[in-house]
Amino acid sequence: MVWALSATVVLKRTFGLSGADPNYVQNRIYEFHWLHGGHGYDSFPSGTAAIAGSIVVIFWMLVPRLRATGVLVFLLLISSVVVTNGHWVSDAVGGGFLGTFIGWMTVRLLRNEPSADAL
Repeated sequence: MVWALSATVVLKRTFGLSGADPNYVQNRIYEFHWLHGGHGYDSFPSGTAAIAGSIVVIFWMLVPRLRATGVLVFLLLISSVVVTNGHWVSDAVGGGFLGTFIGWMTVRLLRNEPSADAL
C-alpha cells in the first residue's frame, strides 16, 4: 500500500489532471497542468484504485480462495469513485493498473522469484 500510494502522489504531481468534481462539474474545466499538479489538479491516477488493486493482487496470488471476493470489492471501489464524480474513468483504470503492477512486483520480490533473463 505504501508503494502504491507513493507512486500515485508522484504521478498526480506529474500529470496534474483536473478533477471531475468540482472543476468539471461546476466550472467545465478539464485540463492538465504538467509537472504542476496540486489542489484541484491531482486526479490521475486514483489512489483508491491503486491501493485496492495492490491489495487485491496480493490476495489473488497468496490466498486463491479470496479471488472472487477481492475482485468484487475492487470493482465496487473503482466504480464508486467514478459514480460519485471523485475521479474520471481513466483515473480509476490507471490507478488500478498501477496498483496491480505494484502488488504483483511486491509478491515477486518477497518470493525471490528469478526473472526470465536469469534462467
